[in-house]
Amino acid sequence: FRPPSHASMTSRWTKYECLRKLGHGAYGLVYLAQGRPRGSEDGPWRYEGRCAVKSVLVRDLPEKELQASANEVSVLSSLAHPNIIEYFEYLLDDEGYMNIVMEWAPAGDLAGWIQGHKAAGAGPGEAAVLDLAFQLVCALEYLQAQRIVHRDLKPGNLFLMGNGNLKVGDFGISKVLTNPSLHARTFLGTPYYIAPELMAGEPYSFGADVWALGCIVYEMCALQPPFEAGNFMALVLKVTAGQYSPIPEQYSKRIEQLIRSALTVAQADRPLSGDLARVFFEPHLLDVEEARARVLCRDGEAKARRTLDIISDELRRELAEASDSGQGANAEKLPVGPWFQTCGPRPKPAVPAQLSQAELQELRELKIRQKVKEANERRHRQNRQAQEAQAQRQREVADQALVDAERLQPLAVQQVEYFRLLGERQKAETQSCRQAKVLFGHAPDEARDPSEFEPELAELVAKGSGAQFGHTIRALAEVMLEEEEEEE
Repeated sequence: FRPPSHASMTSRWTKYECLRKLGHGAYGLVYLAQGRPRGSEDGPWRYEGRCAVKSVLVRDLPEKELQASANEVSVLSSLAHPNIIEYFEYLLDDEGYMNIVMEWAPAGDLAGWIQGHKAAGAGPGEAAVLDLAFQLVCALEYLQAQRIVHRDLKPGNLFLMGNGNLKVGDFGISKVLTNPSLHARTFLGTPYYIAPELMAGEPYSFGADVWALGCIVYEMCALQPPFEAGNFMALVLKVTAGQYSPIPEQYSKRIEQLIRSALTVAQADRPLSGDLARVFFEPHLLDVEEARARVLCRDGEAKARRTLDIISDELRRELAEASDSGQGANAEKLPVGPWFQTCGPRPKPAVPAQLSQAELQELRELKIRQKVKEANERRHRQNRQAQEAQAQRQREVADQALVDAERLQPLAVQQVEYFRLLGERQKAETQSCRQAKVLFGHAPDEARDPSEFEPELAELVAKGSGAQFGHTIRALAEVMLEEEEEEE
């Protein structure tokens, strides 16, 4: 698969400009984008700052799955927590991709953070591990209240904002549990962080995310996953047995007990995120609410900074337009006060939970056009392959004819040379016959009785009678007979 260029992505998006590619996963590509100026207050809403856009191909999905995807994005857009990536909206482009616009994490993900410590050869401090673990527990506690199971928690899906905050993102395979039993049966996730009940095909719930939390906290300390194996079956045996190496001794018993509690094999005995917060964090923090407020304050500062960036970009555009229109000298007279009342990001509207009929019809037409395009490409490819096969057969026939000609050429040369020598020999024999006429008194062209020849020569003369070869043999036989008579 060859990812599209930035220019082609920008042309597909009507409200965003693609800046660069951020990464890719099993469900699509992620790009860094910038919201385009909206032009007017009544224009379509868009996030006007820098954002991440995840592009997923949904053109070939059944209508039921399409609506389920739209509903899930709608649910995720309603989440509001300082430790969860904010979802802004989704867009369908003219190639059948659903582009999910979400908050951008400028500091990367937790996987890169762990790799950085691993490259340095030193694990992170205990305070940093506890801070990140506490934020992850708070995020899972909020998701449980919203009845959402992430199902694919791993360091690559935990993002760092650069201000100390950690956010859970990439809800590509999350599931909203709306049934009373709050259990699901779908098997999804990354193998190193999959809970035992998922591997066993049993119903699972919020405890699956708690197991993944234990694996992530262990990896932050040991700089490697707790369960590793050369193949999937060996990994299943290790996970279901719940056996892993201890974490480095530099970390306290509290972290070790937190990991052991989260990695409880039996789902019924595994605590939920709220229990982990009460047992491992509240007794050791002077004020848990102060820690929560600290995270919330950092998140608010980051949002305010992004808002100021958007306002400054708009102000620069307004000043540039005023300068182009000849009002640059009177820039201080621009109505900045009323302008500040309308500038900045507008409130985010609710994301529709269902695709409209027009969008569904457009996807159906895209699917038909894509099938026609694929059929034409397949036919052209088959025609090209047939032409190449025919050309190959013609080349093989020509090559075989050349080989045969080369093989037969030595035999033809030998035959020509042989008959040339025979002709010269026959001329010499004729001359000898003429000389014999003078010596022995009989005409050189007078035929001799074959019975006078040796038996072998007589047989050759009889077989080759009437042919050039036979005449030559007969002449030779006559000469030999005459030589014998001469000797006698």
